[in-house]
This record gives sequence, structure tokens and C-alpha cells, in this order.
Amino acid sequence: MIKELMKEVDANILCLQETKCVSWNKFWEKLIWANDQHSWLIQNSEGLSGGLLIAWDELSFKSIWMASCKNWQWIHFKVIASEESFHVLNVYGPLSLQYKKKLWEDFSFIFSIILCIAINEKVCIVGDFNSIRDDRESANCTYRMWDVQGFDYFIKNNNLCDITLVNGEFTWFGPHGKCSKLDRFLLNDNWFSTGYWEGLALHKMVSDHKPILLAINLFKGGPVPFKAFNWWLKEEGIRNDMNDFWKQVKVFDSKENFQVLLKKFKLGLKQWSKGSKDSLDLHIEELKSKLELFDKNHIWNDEILKCSWDLALCFKKRDSILKQKARLLWNLQGDKTLSFFIRLYRK
Repeated sequence: MIKELMKEVDANILCLQETKCVSWNKFWEKLIWANDQHSWLIQNSEGLSGGLLIAWDELSFKSIWMASCKNWQWIHFKVIASEESFHVLNVYGPLSLQYKKKLWEDFSFIFSIILCIAINEKVCIVGDFNSIRDDRESANCTYRMWDVQGFDYFIKNNNLCDITLVNGEFTWFGPHGKCSKLDRFLLNDNWFSTGYWEGLALHKMVSDHKPILLAINLFKGGPVPFKAFNWWLKEEGIRNDMNDFWKQVKVFDSKENFQVLLKKFKLGLKQWSKGSKDSLDLHIEELKSKLELFDKNHIWNDEILKCSWDLALCFKKRDSILKQKARLLWNLQGDKTLSFFIRLYRK
């Protein structure tokens, strides 16, 4: 089953946690890899507890050096095609708070060693951490606050990026509706800045965990650009409103990375923009009704002048919105009738 999944997603590095295998042989090799052109690092389990494995494609990567212990494996890889290097740490987090604290300290020490070797080294930590970052990452489960705070501090203190998993709100599913996000990818800035990296939680199979996949999207140039309308800047109090809203998003979701925070802020700004535009249309109709009533009753005073001036400003604002939307649509789609006139001209 693992071999079929590896073929389907075209993966070239495999990390397994909690293998529960005391020893490995050729039989197990055939179950996880389609050909013989691979290598692996094994950490045998203690009875039916634990066990780790990293396997990789020998045609794509070669290992420079490696280390392994009960709860983690560490391999320094080199890409054969480009000679670039990177580090992968495969983790199976312990359940004991004492051992978890020791594990986070060990990883922080490992990072200091890596950065001493080269300041631009790329690092990826992947696995079952047996920890969550806040209460939204679990349901029907009990958790210990020190565990949550310690894990979150470890991520922030080492400037790691917690990759958002598509379909990965929860990755572990237990009895009685229990579920938690225990599995994840943590990338340092050097790795994260090399491209648009995406995490995906695949469908759960035999295991009680979802497999997770890390891949670079070559067809996506990065996050969608943040677009703004010119009339937003002319709204009274918009700076204070947006500043207050940004503070609310940042406080509520302070554990997310900046891209996720900006995306949530963008959704709030979109709702605000729609509400403002609806209010603008309603205000235009009200002013037009007032002017029609004044005209019908042959009333002429300063209020008519004020209503006319306000209506002109509202029309100007709406024209600005439509003009900018038309330009944006032209840039994205072009003129749909342009090809018709070109064909007509050629005839």
C-alpha cells in the first residue's frame, strides 16, 4: 500500500514513524519502494513501541552523513543534479512531558550546529510530534498547557514555518470522535524561501494517521497578489478600521505565519468593501429620491445643493470602482471582442 502511494504522488523521500518493527529485511523493502535504487536509515522499535525509517531515491539524492536515536533521525542530503544540500529530521515525539522538553532542547542544539556549518543550510522537520499548538488543533481530547506552550515556543524560537496542510485540520483520528493535528512539516526560512511549498494531508488508509505530503508548486508563482481599490484610501476612518481589524486577526491567530494572517485579513477587508459598496448604492438611491421629491414640490434651498454635491461625489466614487475593475478585467482577460475584429480585418 505504501509502494502504491509513493508511485501515485511521485515522492522521492519517505519518512515513517511508529513502524513497530524490530528488524527490517528485503521483504519490507519491496513493500515500500518500487525499485532497488534506494537507500534507507532505520531505527528499530523497542518491541511494539516506536520505530523510525527514512528512505530516499539514490538517483536524486545522496547522504553526506546521518544520525539516529529513539525519537528522531537526522540526515544531511545533497542533491545529485545541483550539488545543493539540505537536512531532514524525521520525528516521533514522546508522550512524556519531560522527554518532550528534552527533545525540543536537542533540536534547538542541532539547529545551532547546522547554522555553524553554513548559515544558509535548509532544514525540514517532519513527523508525528505528539503535540499541538493550540486548542483548535484537537477535538474531544485533553491536552496539557505546558505541552502546548513548549511546542509553540520551540517553533517560534527557532524561526520555523509551520506549513499549512490542505485537508489537514486533523491528522490523527482515535476512538470516540477524538482527533488532533499531530503531524506536520516545519521548515526554516532558508528552505521556505526557495519556492512556493505546499503541504497536503492525504486520505487516511489503514493507519489512524493521515499521510502528509510536502511538494513545491512549480506552476504557482507565490501567493495571490494583494489587490486594493483606490477609493478605499479616500474613505473616512478606513485606516483606523483596518488597523483595529488587523490587531484582532493577529491576536486571535498569533500562531499563524504572516501569509495566513494576511489571507484572513484580506477576507475581512473583502467583506468590509462589499458592505461599503452596498451602502454606497443605497445612499445614491436615497439622494436621488430626495432630489426627485424636491423637484416635484418645486423646492430650492441649500439642502438641494448639498444633496446634489453628495450625489456627484457618490457617482464619482462609483465610477472610480467600475473604472478600476474594468482595467483589472482587461489585464486578466483582455477584450473578448478583439479576436473578432482582428479576423474581420484580415478578411
